[in-house]
Amino acid sequence: MSEVDETLKKEIVRLYGFMTQLKTELAGIRQSHSVEDRFQSMAEELEAIVGATEGATNTILGAAERIDNAVTRIDELGSTDKVMFDQTEKIKTAIGNIFEASSFQDITGQRISKVMKSVTAIDDHVGRMVHLWGAEQVASVDIGDDKRTDDEKLLNGPQVEGDGISQDEIDKLFG
Repeated sequence: MSEVDETLKKEIVRLYGFMTQLKTELAGIRQSHSVEDRFQSMAEELEAIVGATEGATNTILGAAERIDNAVTRIDELGSTDKVMFDQTEKIKTAIGNIFEASSFQDITGQRISKVMKSVTAIDDHVGRMVHLWGAEQVASVDIGDDKRTDDEKLLNGPQVEGDGISQDEIDKLFG
């Protein structure tokens, strides 16, 4: 066998090993030990973050608006008390700071949306690779045992709305 043939043979074996490893990695992504698709789960978690921060921000802004309206009403009463005037000005400044700081939600929402688009794009690419390889073949690859600890298997963090047990259901258990 010539040196070129030997080099070619080694490269083919190396390429085969790489492709086998790639298939195992793809299977690990698509064939998780749980029923959910990891990319779908990431997208849902990110969506839940956006929803939760938006809800909290709206609550904060609503409360700040009510305080602002009350302070405006106090000003309209025309108090001549200097201390009262100084305090209402401090409250107005603090409310302005709350409104300004609450713009974070819009910015974080935009950034998380970018990340979600990237996750979706990666998921699409992985899906195409799985399709090219054959979903049955990828599903049949042994990806090994679930290496998570018992605690990690139980602790999934806060549930996305609609998943898991609701607070009402928990209350009924103890009620």
